[in-house]
Amino acid sequence: MQSTLMLITRRSIILLPVLVLTGLLVISEVIYRAQRAVALNIHRSELVTRASDVRAVLERELYPAIYIAVGLSSYIINRNGQVDERELEGWLSTLFTESRYLRNIAIAPDNRISLVYPLPDNRAVLGLSYQEIPSQWPVVQALMAAREPLLQGPIPLVQGGQGLVYRIPVYIENNYWGLVSTVIDADRLFGVLEQYSVNSQLSMKLIPRSSDATAEAFWRSTLSMSTVVADVPLEIEGVAWTLSVSAPVQSGWLDNRYRYLGWALALAMSLVVYLLLHSSLTRRLVQARFNANEERLQAILDGTNIGTWEWNVQTGETRFNERWADIVGYTLEELAPVSIDTWMRLAHPKDLAASGLQLEEHFRGERPFYDIRCRMKHKDGHWVWVHDRGRVMTWTDDGKPLMMFGTHADITDLKQAELELQESEARLRSLFELSPVGIALNDFESGAFLDVNQALIDSSGYQRGEFLRLTNADITPQVHRQVDDDINTALLTHGRYGPVEKEYRHKSGECYPVRLSGVLIDDRQGRKLMWSIIEDISESQRIERLKKEFVSSVSHELRTPLTSISGALGLVRGGVLGDVPAEALDMVAMAHESAQQLTILINDLLDMDKLVAGKMRLQLKPVSLDALLAKAVRENQLYADTFAVTLHLANPTTGLVVMADEYRLMQILNNLLSNAAKFTKEGTAVTLGVAAVDDRARIWVRDHGPGIAADFARHLFKPFSQADGSDTRRRGGTGLGLSICKQLAELMHGTIGYDSVPGEGATFHVDLPLVTGSTVSGGESAL
Repeated sequence: MQSTLMLITRRSIILLPVLVLTGLLVISEVIYRAQRAVALNIHRSELVTRASDVRAVLERELYPAIYIAVGLSSYIINRNGQVDERELEGWLSTLFTESRYLRNIAIAPDNRISLVYPLPDNRAVLGLSYQEIPSQWPVVQALMAAREPLLQGPIPLVQGGQGLVYRIPVYIENNYWGLVSTVIDADRLFGVLEQYSVNSQLSMKLIPRSSDATAEAFWRSTLSMSTVVADVPLEIEGVAWTLSVSAPVQSGWLDNRYRYLGWALALAMSLVVYLLLHSSLTRRLVQARFNANEERLQAILDGTNIGTWEWNVQTGETRFNERWADIVGYTLEELAPVSIDTWMRLAHPKDLAASGLQLEEHFRGERPFYDIRCRMKHKDGHWVWVHDRGRVMTWTDDGKPLMMFGTHADITDLKQAELELQESEARLRSLFELSPVGIALNDFESGAFLDVNQALIDSSGYQRGEFLRLTNADITPQVHRQVDDDINTALLTHGRYGPVEKEYRHKSGECYPVRLSGVLIDDRQGRKLMWSIIEDISESQRIERLKKEFVSSVSHELRTPLTSISGALGLVRGGVLGDVPAEALDMVAMAHESAQQLTILINDLLDMDKLVAGKMRLQLKPVSLDALLAKAVRENQLYADTFAVTLHLANPTTGLVVMADEYRLMQILNNLLSNAAKFTKEGTAVTLGVAAVDDRARIWVRDHGPGIAADFARHLFKPFSQADGSDTRRRGGTGLGLSICKQLAELMHGTIGYDSVPGEGATFHVDLPLVTGSTVSGGESAL
């Protein structure tokens, strides 16, 4: 209610003077406008009279040129287009003197100027065709179509200067003969008008009259147009102009005296009313603002749920609000009487020294505020964290602190979270530093290293301080910059990258291989940072290299003697060297089979070594599948017989030819057929077939074995992968066959895959590119 009354009173102190001012201004404006309207009407009438005088001057100068053109056209029509130039020149010399601004008179039969008078100053246009003047020819065409005379201009003249050209199209017996034109010197004519404008202080402009309301003036005087304008029409045959004139309106003290008087009276009355109201309102506004500020401050304190305190430093007297007491579990009544001793009694003993030091520094002016985080004992016996902040607001006459005011906030939850965060950071820092794998934090934009752990320092050869002055580019060889670009693209697209492999440059200058993966994060300032795990893989690559070299070396060293041993055992087993006792023959057979199995293993290892090293060379050429598949069945049937399995060729004659290496394709077929024979059920058949699928030939081998287990499927084409170790020992195998098949198929631009239902067998298929338009005869391919 009080604020509403104050608002009404405050509005009144403004509204009443405004009403007085408005009323007097309305009265003075009515009087002024009436007087001004009379003056403007008189001024406009004077302008119309002066505009008529200017129009008369223009008509006087334009009429001779028009009459001469009309007379010439009548002369030509009467003479049926036969013009006597001598006769005309005499006549034109007399007519030419009738207009001061007439520049020339011309006749243009068939739109070509054949006669111009006077000749000396206008010789440049003689013989000129209007069709040769792009700026004038459209106007001439319009005249011919309209059959009406027209005054055009101002336009630039061929002989120089600006002109107003009056043209009449001449028709004889309804046939177009040509043009008659008179040219008025526009520069001189408008110059006279300009001089008249300056002398009479009259602004003028000429506008062509047309249906276009936005038509621009083709001539205007240099004096600016005022707001009061008088327009008079200028109409002659072929001419339709509007002459606009204006002159400044004389407005002085006499014209505005009623307006000024009204303003002065309004201001005086408004000031009197304002002064009368202001003095009483000011006192009420001050009181209202004080009350509002007090209410607002209390609302803020209630809303922030914060305690407040006041302390007379000299007497020790204190005042707390209810929230101050509530933070420590009490009511003000329970704490009464309160003093500075109340605070000291509840504060943690270990925090009193720091609090006292801050107070002394604040009293000496070394700190702008007293600001302390400390512990206070709750009524229930536990400690709560509080944030006290205050300031001395008044001082005694001798410069001692008097009244101090401050706030008292419960920050227990915040402090607990801070402590937990510190513990978490300590644990993460321990993991970071103790990790055996390198970890780094980089600025994403610059690549600068912001933090690294000891494992990365150890592998790089740098000291920590040296490393933190480097960027990712400093330790990355130029050859791996594309890898870094790919990493940045992955981070921006997916927020993570890796694992990828590249090299870092050691402090010694040597490069060592690393494997990286990482994520992109934003810090609190929005800066993009990159966490990376960096594993030094020098040792693992060295071990892998040694393993490959060992396998390759051992395979080559064993292959030759093993071939000899296997051959010798085969001869003994075959009886070439004579009869062998039955017991010995069993031992020889066992040794021969073991040697053959070892030979297969070594051959597989050598093939795998070549494939991994990229040294496998294939001779791709057209291969007839009919002959090759029949050969594969014949050569593998003996092996299948040992498992009581029959090999069957589903479609012996297809005529399909593929682009492949015949030897390596046969190796794939041998592997698939031998696998199928080993794992299919005894007494069943393994089927080999081929079919065209789009532009590829699909070779397939179907067995009736246990199929491929779902949990083993993802390992099927990996080296040394075997579904069941005990089964492998019973049936034989190295675990390299399918891996070799897959890589050989891909080298021949093909693929390998399978379909399987556990318990119902499997079908392996190889897809190879067909050779189109081929014919096959007698097992030989012809392209």
